[in-house]
Amino acid sequence: MAGRTILMKRADSDVWVDPPARFHPIAICSTLPGPTETTDPRGQMPPAATPSKTAARPLPFGLFSIPLGLAGLAAAALRGDAVWRGIGLASDVLYPLAAVAFLGVAALHLARPAGIAAAWRDPVQRPFAATATMSLLILSPWVAEFALLPGYIVWSIGAAGQLALTLAFLFGLAAADKKPRPVPSWLLILVGGIVAPQGAAYFGWPILGWFFFLHTVALWLAISAVVILDLARRGPLPPPMAPTLTILVAPPALATTAYILLTGGLDLVSEALLVVAVLMLLFVLTRAAQFARAPFGPPWWATTFPTGALAAAASLRAFLAPGDWTGTVATVCLILAALAVVYCAAMTVARLAAGRFLPAGKP
Repeated sequence: MAGRTILMKRADSDVWVDPPARFHPIAICSTLPGPTETTDPRGQMPPAATPSKTAARPLPFGLFSIPLGLAGLAAAALRGDAVWRGIGLASDVLYPLAAVAFLGVAALHLARPAGIAAAWRDPVQRPFAATATMSLLILSPWVAEFALLPGYIVWSIGAAGQLALTLAFLFGLAAADKKPRPVPSWLLILVGGIVAPQGAAYFGWPILGWFFFLHTVALWLAISAVVILDLARRGPLPPPMAPTLTILVAPPALATTAYILLTGGLDLVSEALLVVAVLMLLFVLTRAAQFARAPFGPPWWATTFPTGALAAAASLRAFLAPGDWTGTVATVCLILAALAVVYCAAMTVARLAAGRFLPAGKP
């Protein structure tokens, strides 16, 4: 009871006195083994408790592929309105969904900043960091439709982040003692550099647009050649990485749109870029059987963006040259992009419900 005096009887007399401090109940309790110091019956200390691996596991950068896929389909629907009247209305739903998804994924990452550094150190996850900057670059014109200054800011953050990622990737690759296997996901680091010119053209900054376009296309040609030659030499990618093959379609498709917007029309270069994009799509479709063996996870969302990019490029070309074969290409790619997003959304909901969306023990 509060305020009660605690006495103890001396052994050599019948006098009750205040106990010495070391015998006080509070002092005695403080010296007892705590929950982490409890011994077992054999007198041995149990192993120290370790934090949950699930709680400590960093989130994968591939989660940003979700807003990227939604924003890419929104942009494709907006361009596809030139082929299918009214389909552009879908962008009014997809752009807000992409923005909400981006903010949600960004909040999850910022809540565990140590996980960001851990994911960056993972060579498999590192290229997917570009999905965050690409999402910003694609969303920036949509934001500018509501307020021009926030659109500028979103594009500037995305462009600066994209340039920083490109330099970090190149410096890291040059400094690596053991060169990793070239994989299609490397192109993700570069793809944002081809998205940036589209926003630059929209905001009236052609010089910045050409800066990003020229250096990114040069890097894309070099790295694509290395990746394709490695595939021919070593054979198929491991099943979990098989869906990243679709990334090969994105650079030429995005370059087609960027070039048309920067030059203001069609010419031999834009035609060549679009043909290369279609060729890459056909190459990927011949490898579709490998996708069936790949477990579903966040990187699957990265497969939704390239088909949307090709649909947008073909739709823009069909708008400038109506009645040509690109209308058919645009229609097919719009359907593929929509099916990919629907499939990934359904699988994501199912895996989240089962608690199996993120691979156990891996970032």
